[in-house]
Amino acid sequence: MQKGLSDLLLHGLKDIYYAEKKLTVVPPKTMKAAQSQELINALSSHLDETHEHVKKVGDFFDLLNQPPKAVKCEAIDGIVAEAESILKEFSQTAAGDAAIIFSARRLNIMKSPAMAACMNMRKSCAMTKRPYC
Repeated sequence: MQKGLSDLLLHGLKDIYYAEKKLTVVPPKTMKAAQSQELINALSSHLDETHEHVKKVGDFFDLLNQPPKAVKCEAIDGIVAEAESILKEFSQTAAGDAAIIFSARRLNIMKSPAMAACMNMRKSCAMTKRPYC
């Protein structure tokens, strides 16, 4: 069987689903290490957004008539591990909050292009009747 864009789309969604679910675990740890109340509030808000992202990706699976399923994503695991390492090294220092922000931005930078790519593939598949989509 030839794999097509829909297969790649589904794999990408599984990666994103894994990443979003993984990122529901990180903010509570960073909130404990944060010193600024403003940062704690931002992390709390971001956690709420991440829970909403998990739901939205789950809804996307529904549109494809597929059950929501995560596939381990080495990229997100590596970035999370590095974020945890940075947090450990810089927590309780003057640079602690900046280290949290630095790590959070790296995590978000990784997710955004993956979601954009999935959206583009979905549009391509919707616009064509090709069997590989």
